[in-house]
Amino acid sequence: MSQDTTEAENNFKDWTAPLSAALGLLVVIAGIFAKLTQDEQGFRSTLVAGYVVCVIFTAWLVFFKKKNIRSWRLIGLGVLYVYTAAFFAFVGNWLTNPELPSQAATSQTVGNLVRQMDLGQSPQGWADLIQLDENWTNLATYPNAAFPASDGERGAGYDLDLLPGKWRNYVIRYPDPIQADVITADFYLPATQDIAENWIGLQVTDRNSGLQLARSANPIPLGEWTRLILDLRNKYDRYDVALTNRPVNLEVFYGVKGNSNLSATSVRVRLDRITEYKEAGFHVGTRLEQHGADHLLFDFENEHLEDWQVDSTRGKPGIIQLSSARVFRGHLALKWEVDLNSEDKSFIQFIHHGTPPTGGWIARVYLPGDTPPGTRIWANFYTLSKSGWADNPPVFLTAGEWNTLIWDTHAVDWDVASDAIVGIQIKAETGSYDGPIFVDDIQVFER
Repeated sequence: MSQDTTEAENNFKDWTAPLSAALGLLVVIAGIFAKLTQDEQGFRSTLVAGYVVCVIFTAWLVFFKKKNIRSWRLIGLGVLYVYTAAFFAFVGNWLTNPELPSQAATSQTVGNLVRQMDLGQSPQGWADLIQLDENWTNLATYPNAAFPASDGERGAGYDLDLLPGKWRNYVIRYPDPIQADVITADFYLPATQDIAENWIGLQVTDRNSGLQLARSANPIPLGEWTRLILDLRNKYDRYDVALTNRPVNLEVFYGVKGNSNLSATSVRVRLDRITEYKEAGFHVGTRLEQHGADHLLFDFENEHLEDWQVDSTRGKPGIIQLSSARVFRGHLALKWEVDLNSEDKSFIQFIHHGTPPTGGWIARVYLPGDTPPGTRIWANFYTLSKSGWADNPPVFLTAGEWNTLIWDTHAVDWDVASDAIVGIQIKAETGSYDGPIFVDDIQVFER
């Protein structure tokens, strides 16, 4: 036996076992961390990495022909056999486990739309109603409480009890985990004097602890459908994991306070069109190339309004300029000076050259917190399509925070022979407002 061979054997015995143990320990730590943070994709990736390490190390042992490591070779093969059986059992469960959508499922989505649940067709998954008192305690569950839509109606209906002068809260939980960037839901409360106040919203919670991770809630007008938006981008859990990168549980809730004198002890509310979106970039030409990792279209960081202009042909004219007074991202945003009352609207628009944006649009809108009491202002996207005016349901702006507008444009009848006009309109539903509105981070979804 040569000196070089003996030295190689000694080196092998000295550092192979510690090295493999260190690699295995790193994989185990990564897997534990991924599991604790509920990063299912990360957990699965660490298992794949561990399997690769096991295969390489065992192959090294098998093809190392020296007799004094024969026992190591047998142990390595045994571990590999056990790991292989467990690994492929896990892979089989992975392929059949509905927790995370497989590539086969998500590849059928159109553009940015991940899934839309039309509860008028079936309330499956949204049938059970949870009732709580005004302190969110004394939970009672009512299975299969959803009523199907009748002729001329939409969505699923739920009968909520009213208490004179007191709040009662209701939650509807979707049983399967979801993963999305933006979630929307349409809510309806009937026009009745029996409802004194309401607080409606949707939220996502931790799948194991039930801890609330993010929420969007507002009072909504009676007698009309209202769309609420939960934007999970730039939101994180307690482990600093982005909510867009992990599965969560989705809930909607109705809080209703009955009037002191009730003509009815219950009211039927409705829920419909729960939609999940994923962000995607959309290129519209070299002049408006995407900026940054989030594929921004209009972030106003190039110190230019990027062809946004006031639409002076309709509504009450406003003034737009760039400002650093309030920004969502970067150091500049579009500042829109408006003077509105309940009879007025104001419009800004962008003339979109080239292929129509048939995926969707999203924008952040900020209403300052010093709006007059009783003033309710809403905003939405609009266009002049081939078939005429088209827009998305209005979003009532919460003062003092950035609000999200989202518009799925798959159903818009775009005129491909001409440029598309895309704009944002603002209206004071009640009261009046004279001051700035800030718009930032306008993005276009992929076609």
